[in-house]
Amino acid sequence: MWKNDFSDALTEGLIKNNPTEDLKMPKKQQSVEELEKAEEDIVFLEKEELAHYLKLSYTDGLEMDHLVFTVLSYTGLRIGELLALKWGDFNEKQGSIRVTKTLYNPNNHFEKYQLLTPKTKGSVRTIRIDEMLINMLKKHWLKQNEIKLKNRLVYQNNGFIFARENGHPQLRKVIETG
Repeated sequence: MWKNDFSDALTEGLIKNNPTEDLKMPKKQQSVEELEKAEEDIVFLEKEELAHYLKLSYTDGLEMDHLVFTVLSYTGLRIGELLALKWGDFNEKQGSIRVTKTLYNPNNHFEKYQLLTPKTKGSVRTIRIDEMLINMLKKHWLKQNEIKLKNRLVYQNNGFIFARENGHPQLRKVIETG
């Protein structure tokens, strides 16, 4: 409301500049009730439902679906964080994954992506993983090495854990529709 008043005063030559030009209204803080309502809308799978889903991803899913959804389920990673993971982020001996980046690829083009810092400072973290995930990642590493050899003429080895057949990071839409 004041912006218009000041704009009119500026137009009429009553003031030299509009003091509200760069004014930004503060974001509305959510009430406890609003936060609780938002949490009610979040749906989590029960343990048995998750086990069934992961089993289906293994039997009926695409090549990496079982690994992708198991890692997402057991670590709480965001999809962009998962896709940005490189083999240097995986520490087999410590049983951990280091999250330091996220993949930004708004057009889902396999070569036109950016690696950015995670959403918040708190998003940079080390996640402990269990022996099952460690073994799944080691098995995947062996499979990926076979793919590198098979596709060595076109494979761009950028070290991504979840790489496509050409070495570029997997596309977000493949995971979201998987």
